[in-house]
Amino acid sequence: MGENKPQVSLCMIVKDEAENLPRCLSSVYGLADEIVIVDTGSADDTRAAAERFGARVFSFAWVDDFSSARNYSLEQAGGEWVLVMDADEELAPGSAILLRPFLQRRDVEGLFITMVNFHGENAGTDLETYLYLKIFRNRSCYRYTRPLHEQLLGIPADLKGFLAVPEARCLHYGYLSQYEQKKDKSNRNFGIIRAEIERSPDAFNYLSLAQEYFRAGRLEEAVKAALESCRLLDKRAYYGAKLYKLLGTGYCQLERYREALEVCREGVIHYPDYPDLVYLLGAACLGLERYAQAVGFFRQCLAMGSLASPLLMRDQAYTGYRAYLALGQAYFSLGKVEDAIECYRRALGLNPDCLSAAERVEELLRCQSSQETGGSQNG
Repeated sequence: MGENKPQVSLCMIVKDEAENLPRCLSSVYGLADEIVIVDTGSADDTRAAAERFGARVFSFAWVDDFSSARNYSLEQAGGEWVLVMDADEELAPGSAILLRPFLQRRDVEGLFITMVNFHGENAGTDLETYLYLKIFRNRSCYRYTRPLHEQLLGIPADLKGFLAVPEARCLHYGYLSQYEQKKDKSNRNFGIIRAEIERSPDAFNYLSLAQEYFRAGRLEEAVKAALESCRLLDKRAYYGAKLYKLLGTGYCQLERYREALEVCREGVIHYPDYPDLVYLLGAACLGLERYAQAVGFFRQCLAMGSLASPLLMRDQAYTGYRAYLALGQAYFSLGKVEDAIECYRRALGLNPDCLSAAERVEELLRCQSSQETGGSQNG
């Protein structure tokens, strides 16, 4: 900590996070000089867990508004910089060291780092990445708005002074199945977003509603809300790519492949550097048995991996093992067994735990062997 005041204040809002807090707070060692914890009504040992790390803990009455609680935490910060995190996150090892030098520069206002959202049962290869503003100067002009999926106000359109440090990463575990079920986030979020739509029925809020329906497995309602968001959308909005992806994914899961094809084609027009939409075009073609077209889209998707915009929320498996899995399926449907086997092997190379790829390789090799044996006997 500096002699007079802290340089970096970690600001967090929490509720019943005694289990997660130690992991998060340990990860910011060497970066955060002050820890500000705003508790919104914990019934566990959250306060004690925070105080063991020297945190200043404040109580805040929950009002169904994440931005209000978040802004209250900013008001308690004494540092020159603010680092905003949630308890189900942690800075990846080495990230603190990468970020520290940028905080000495007078021309810097904030830093984007790579967010890593883990999905599924365990933190592994099913993940999304995107750049997110995690650190910014402690100024009154930077405050949050919207009660759910809060957005930071005061950022200039040209992002002057805001730099990206993609090598620094924040790992987010909150979308893993165990956390989603334990926290029962959907019921809480439904109430917040429905009330907000009553006040402001805009594209962003309908997208938030669609996301909650999607997470709850209510696909028809998710598609309906996403269509309303699309109707209201300014196509220049940064979250439009996420909206088209959600809509395309919903259509594919409902096996409404023609509609998925149509909406993803429209999405690619507005967001041409978004490989997730190209992957969904391939998935829709698979569903429609247009296998040659599917091959083209999956190969295009794989080629886009290093070229995609880091600001877009990308499913890394769509330019990795899942793309090879789907490409293998398309090749097999075209009768190109050798190509299919190669794709499944590549999928396994990227994700050794991918049982479906291992099973397909074994099955196809077995079929080839039996055909060769049968052919030699018949000959």
